[in-house]
Amino acid sequence: MNSCCKTVYFHESQGQGRSVARPEETTKIVIYVLRRPTRAIALISVLLFCSIFLMMVGGIVARVRMSSYFSLQGRDELAAQAAAEAGLARALCELSHNKAWAGNLAHQRLDGAQSSYTLQWDGSHSINNLANDTAAAGPNGPASVPPHSAYVVVEGSAGPRTCRLEAVVTTSGLIINSPALATTGNISFGNDIDVRGVRSLDDSSPIPASIVSTKSSAESGIISWSGMGTAKIKGSVLSNGANASAISSNLNAAVVSGSVKAQQSASPPARIDITSRVAAKNGAPTPTLSGTSQTLGGGDFYFPGGVNYNGDLELNGSNLYVQGNFQINGSIRGKGSVFVTGASGFSGDAEIKAGDNQQIAVYSKGDVTLSGFNGTATLNSLATAVGNDAQGVPYSTHIDNMKLWTSRMQDIQEQAAGLLAASPSAALPNAAQTYTGVAGTPKIFGNDASGGSYTSDFDYYTDIMGFDVGDNAYRGIPLESKYTGVVPKLHQLVKDHATAGPTRDFLMKKLASLRDPDDTNKGILGHHTDDGDIEADLNAVLSSGTTEGLFDALNDYWWNSSYLTHARRRGLLSALGGTLQQLDFNRLGSSYFRGLVYTEGNLRAQNDVTVVGSLVGVGPASNLELDNSVQVLYVPEISRRAGETLGVVSVKSWLRR
Repeated sequence: MNSCCKTVYFHESQGQGRSVARPEETTKIVIYVLRRPTRAIALISVLLFCSIFLMMVGGIVARVRMSSYFSLQGRDELAAQAAAEAGLARALCELSHNKAWAGNLAHQRLDGAQSSYTLQWDGSHSINNLANDTAAAGPNGPASVPPHSAYVVVEGSAGPRTCRLEAVVTTSGLIINSPALATTGNISFGNDIDVRGVRSLDDSSPIPASIVSTKSSAESGIISWSGMGTAKIKGSVLSNGANASAISSNLNAAVVSGSVKAQQSASPPARIDITSRVAAKNGAPTPTLSGTSQTLGGGDFYFPGGVNYNGDLELNGSNLYVQGNFQINGSIRGKGSVFVTGASGFSGDAEIKAGDNQQIAVYSKGDVTLSGFNGTATLNSLATAVGNDAQGVPYSTHIDNMKLWTSRMQDIQEQAAGLLAASPSAALPNAAQTYTGVAGTPKIFGNDASGGSYTSDFDYYTDIMGFDVGDNAYRGIPLESKYTGVVPKLHQLVKDHATAGPTRDFLMKKLASLRDPDDTNKGILGHHTDDGDIEADLNAVLSSGTTEGLFDALNDYWWNSSYLTHARRRGLLSALGGTLQQLDFNRLGSSYFRGLVYTEGNLRAQNDVTVVGSLVGVGPASNLELDNSVQVLYVPEISRRAGETLGVVSVKSWLRR
């Protein structure tokens, strides 16, 4: 160790004088002082500082590298999700153009990016069920893809990251969430109005059928009922009117099952630019409408000078664009859309369709008149005026029996549906009924085989409504021949005694649609003689919603397991229920419009017409008026899908994995 020596002398003080440095008088103290190691300590300090600094720098570098890594991962994850969304958008565009599209898209790279998406159509990935009326199997199991929908699975990738989007997409019209009646103007009800809702024509579960006016002025009676006849509204009545009396006081709990509220803040329906849509299609072909009925195939059609056609018009996937007025002196039915820059007028249809796959959307710039033929009133008037038939039975008795037996058939259908839902794989059990007043054990629904007579209650009522079965007995109760064959007898009443004109023609067509007097195989109550005829009719019900021979065919084939798979049985039973929902024999002469009517003018529905769908008014003076035996059967699916031929495909729900 380096050291140095220093000698210090201390002099003892004498008195108060100063000390004198004399060697002999001092004490010698030698102090060894260590020399400070400045250079070594500095080096060690520097080394310590450097090591700490290097550790800090290393931590920062590691943190930066880790942040960069996570940043890249986040970037790739976002890029993968963006790629999946781009693939889903591509699928929507393709399906809007072609609802049957199912093209595989493998590793589709996005322009200017390092990401891609893949779309594959098979049983474990995407499933296109847009064109079908029944649920389909999908990745999530049997019947997991709803009818009229597609299950689209798109996988996006970027770097090591992937994103999977699963979406249920559906087709729809331009008005997606419409209540039963909605307008920006007034709503008025006249004689005998019935407004109700069902979940679908396949499901008779009641739902509210709401009525809404978004007119916000301070006037009273924005929504009113004249108080004549009857009115039944199974839903709520809502008004934005500032006046507490915006809704007439007679629309109370005795008439309206839901709430009655003024001073609300409901949003008006969406507005559609009809003029621009029509102008954009001026290059589409113009067909010639001729004869007493015309069917137009799929595609767009343009009418530069309006339409005035004396006949029934059926659309088969058609979109009509009319510059001017649209006057159909008959009915309009099928599946399609009509855009009209002027006023519109048409009648209800005599035919009943099963299921929700038939719907028309009418978008009119001007006023709309939807009219029936007063068929029910005319038929009742004829029955009273003529009195008895050739066998002495009052025609009014035949009409009453139609109401009674149809009600019983609806009860049977509802029981059958409940039993099938409870035990899908089991045949319906024997069940004693009390309809005829005598207990017994025949089946309520379904014959043991085609042919034969009255092995089920449903078969019994089908036959006595449609055919003269002769004097017979069922469950021990005799039935005279003169009370059977009700529909043909009413058809003969109209044919022999009704005044020539549109109402007579309509009633004969309506009754023939139930049972054709000239061909016992035709009509809803048609009878079958062989298995091939039965299968042909049932296939038509499933594919197109026709009701030809539905009652007898389904009853005869109920236990034919080689044809009636569970899915077919369920679908056909639902079609039967939907048909019976529309067959309101309190309105035997009612005509039908299935779909949605949108107008920017006024809308008047009148004279014994049933609207299966909804009515919408959007405009400064869009008033809705329902008068003289009008029924609105609100079916959300029909309202939403009306106009789907436009190719509107949208995401109903989605999931990111």
